[in-house]
Amino acid sequence: MENASSAAIETRVVDGIVGTSTSKSVNSIYYFLAIISLIVVVATYEIGYPFVISLGLIATWASLAFLVYMTASDSFSKANRQALAANAKQRKKSA
Repeated sequence: MENASSAAIETRVVDGIVGTSTSKSVNSIYYFLAIISLIVVVATYEIGYPFVISLGLIATWASLAFLVYMTASDSFSKANRQALAANAKQRKKSA
């Protein structure tokens, strides 16, 4: 009985990660998210508070990096570089 249930669980895990031609992709996404959630819960139980703090620090770093990326994207646009190059050429001519 135990082998049958462990085989069924293994099939669900493989289906969640890889997917099959008979399963819909939405079900595979749900299985994958459930597996990831289970891994986080088990890691939190086993490791404890340091794991929660580490997740918080990683999320904080990712959020700040995303904000810098979103706000600095205009600084590196191609049109802005071309305008700066044109201004530099005019300064060289006038000097």
